[in-house]
Amino acid sequence: SKVADNKIAEQERAITVMKEKTSDYQLVLNHNNMLEQQLEVLANQNEQLTQVQINNLLAMTVQFKTGSSVIAPHFALQLDQLVTLLNNQPQLALDLSGFADQRGDEQANLLLSKARVNAVQSYLIKHGVSHKRLSTQAFGEQQTLANSNTVEDNFFDRRVTLTTRSMNSVNGQTASN
Repeated sequence: SKVADNKIAEQERAITVMKEKTSDYQLVLNHNNMLEQQLEVLANQNEQLTQVQINNLLAMTVQFKTGSSVIAPHFALQLDQLVTLLNNQPQLALDLSGFADQRGDEQANLLLSKARVNAVQSYLIKHGVSHKRLSTQAFGEQQTLANSNTVEDNFFDRRVTLTTRSMNSVNGQTASN
């Protein structure tokens, strides 16, 4: 009968439309799965990058100009990042070691290395790091990295190194001394 044929044709069209919709949904689902995988890869890369940044901050060295204990803006930015990290890692403490290059009087270099380590310590305290988490030591021109007295070698000796340790292990003197 004509009515039955029309119903069958109508149902076949409905089935075709549903198959197309199902196919569309499958494409959307596949695309969604692919995007989720890409997000996961990006999250892993970001986590690895964050770990690299953390490792870099935890092994940080602040360099200084000759005869100066002023923290350059570039190093201030890194110290700001370190403060953020320390705020998120309350179990970490820092040992600050100040150094000077070989030029100049040994006593003056010792005072300069103290001024440098104090500048870094003051900066960290001013930005919210407890003095109880910081220990300082000044070495003057002892323990220089440079084998020679060239400008380039001396640059690497004008520094404060920051070394992390856990809060319960005490190294050197505390900042309150």
